Amino acid sequence: MIRKIYDKLAESHNEIKNQIYNIASYLRQEIQEKVNEFWTEYTRDNELSEICKFVAIDGGSFSKPMRIGIVYAVGAESVIGDNKGVKTLSEDGQIGIFKPGNDAQERISLLMETLELSLALRDGSKGDYILMDGSLNKKIGNKVDIQQISDEELKLVKNVDINSIISIKDERKMRDLLMLLNQFLVSRIIEQYDGKVLWISKTSRGRDLFGTDYPDITVFELFTEKRGFSKLIIKNIDIRKISEIPELEILRKMEYTTFYTRLDNGKRVVRIDMVGRVDEKIVKEIMDHLSGVSIKGYPFPLLKAHIDVRFSRMDREKIIKLMGSKLHKDIEWWPSQFY
Repeated sequence: MIRKIYDKLAESHNEIKNQIYNIASYLRQEIQEKVNEFWTEYTRDNELSEICKFVAIDGGSFSKPMRIGIVYAVGAESVIGDNKGVKTLSEDGQIGIFKPGNDAQERISLLMETLELSLALRDGSKGDYILMDGSLNKKIGNKVDIQQISDEELKLVKNVDINSIISIKDERKMRDLLMLLNQFLVSRIIEQYDGKVLWISKTSRGRDLFGTDYPDITVFELFTEKRGFSKLIIKNIDIRKISEIPELEILRKMEYTTFYTRLDNGKRVVRIDMVGRVDEKIVKEIMDHLSGVSIKGYPFPLLKAHIDVRFSRMDREKIIKLMGSKLHKDIEWWPSQFY
């Protein structure tokens, strides 16, 4: 099959190149003027005298479908760093088996986010800023029907009793409690740390500014080169996503600011979410502080946490072996992923 693909590529090479050129030309004609309007180049004049410390948190996960269920491992790490170096603060992890189906992959992702948010709440006070991987909106998730949650189950959420929640046999209930717990943790983080939290996304599907088929972050990467930031976008949390318990009231009333920025000339554009309304002065201060700890345009503390929580192939194989889940292969054609 792959030979056929190479043959097709050889036949269509010039046509594909022309399509790419035509798309780029169309985009430039249609939105170059808007890009100039929505992007502000910014060069720092002086070195900052103040050294900021950043607490960065990220999580990683791995899962494998097996005959016995879905084996999973999730972890999260917080680090602290400035322009002199980065060191680990805290680590947390969970490992186990979920029954196949019934939103198992979603529960694994929610559990990873729970560990991230728990570390942010615990360690956030140790830095001047908290760096969270991903968007604020994604971390908030979706609304949970509180009518289906008992007082005892609600107590597990308020006590951040992760072990008890993931031990619940009703998979749908477990998923809902993890969703609710994540909203609860986000609200606690916002209450405790207010404007210190930066939610940083390497990728984004947002199309608030240009309204094209291409995400705004892609447009800025294609048609800007210099260090700078985008027009600020003020949003409200969608109250339809917020579960109806008093502890989440802060989320129902909350505004937040989204903007895109390139921290170094020629590097990637990232998106940053911040609670509240911020102005360009604050954006420039954040850019200056982040630039002091960035490598190739990305904050190194967050990169360090991301690297540390990745599960390598060797890690995955070792975990499966130690769990004793490598079953005897008695059917030669059976796909290996089901073992």
